[in-house]
Amino acid sequence: MSKIGQLVNFSGAYIKQKLGSGFEAVVEGLVSLDPDGATEAQLDLMQQDLEKAAKKFAVLQQDKLRELKEANDANTLYEQAKKAALLVNNKIQSEPEKAESLKPLLVRLVDEAESKKASWEKEQLEADNVSKLVDMLDQIVSQKHLAIEKARKALAAGKTAMQMAEAKKSAHQMQLEIEAMDQQGPSTLNVALSAMQKKAADIEADVAASEKLASLKRKSDVFQDEQLKAILAEADGSSEKNITDRLANL
Repeated sequence: MSKIGQLVNFSGAYIKQKLGSGFEAVVEGLVSLDPDGATEAQLDLMQQDLEKAAKKFAVLQQDKLRELKEANDANTLYEQAKKAALLVNNKIQSEPEKAESLKPLLVRLVDEAESKKASWEKEQLEADNVSKLVDMLDQIVSQKHLAIEKARKALAAGKTAMQMAEAKKSAHQMQLEIEAMDQQGPSTLNVALSAMQKKAADIEADVAASEKLASLKRKSDVFQDEQLKAILAEADGSSEKNITDRLANL
């Protein structure tokens, strides 16, 4: 952890410039992330924070590639200037008569090579720092993701174990109650069974009584009399006509 902290502090200015000042807090929170003993809700929050951090690391990965390219380009320019300076210096050594005319050029090339070297070293140092940070954070993200998934599975397994324990406890308690009734004699068990059967019979009797009352109520209604219904239908002309009446109406 201390190594990560040193690296974050060392590259702090770069991180703030590229990803914002809040990124350091994200890194520190990610490093200290400990899913052991967390609840399922806490694990969900940890996973969300981890996904946010992973997105920021993806941006940092792009910066890493760009910094490496800039360092490579700076190195190419440095090598070109150094090579030109060495060629001119060799020419001076092999042809002393040209020394006076070539020395100003050599000085300019050495100045250029020194400047390019400083630029290359600066770009390379920055690229190395970013590469180390990205590589280390990639490992942390992977490790923390695995730790969260492991904790989530352990939590689910714990819940299952608790549920099984509760089920076994309930079954054991029920067995004890049955054994207690059995020890008190068959009459105790029969009494409980008879009570349940009596309650069911009472419910059926209540339903039957309700239906009987409804039937009596319908019979007591004079307008439900079948003879009266026929007379009223005939008066309304809705009674069924015999075949003679139907032929007469043709």
